[in-house]
Amino acid sequence: MSRALEDGFGDILRKARFGLGLDQTKLAEITGLTADTINRFEAGLRTPTDAEAERLARALGLGVEAFKAIIHGWVPPEIDTGPYAVRTFRFASMDSNGYLVTGGGIATSLFVDPGDRPDELIAACIQSGGLDAVLVTHSHSDHVQALPELVNRFPEALVVGH
Repeated sequence: MSRALEDGFGDILRKARFGLGLDQTKLAEITGLTADTINRFEAGLRTPTDAEAERLARALGLGVEAFKAIIHGWVPPEIDTGPYAVRTFRFASMDSNGYLVTGGGIATSLFVDPGDRPDELIAACIQSGGLDAVLVTHSHSDHVQALPELVNRFPEALVVGH
């Protein structure tokens, strides 16, 4: 099974820039690009050339080849999930993913990063037999927005967060 990356190049660029405390204007000064160009990259309206990607990656301390690979559509290699089934929920409005894990001898399920659409997530959990646990990889709103509704519907579910 292979899954698309949650973070596209624009999201990676934006997060790296925020992490360094840079605004678009400052990054533009460092890279020789315009702030408007950087804004268009972050919004997914334009894809950087390899040369632009290299300048951005170096300025942000990102792996140049890895960043360029993502721009060219790299996805992780397929993996065998063994006895587990993994259903992906794409939260397009938040540019994030959530995952429902079932199988492997467990009677119910595990939900990873319940970002949005709580009614749909609850229905999927009920269909799988219930919800044993919720794993939150980090507490950004795009990973936890549906958590209160899941916990309310499945109060016995263990919530584990980073």
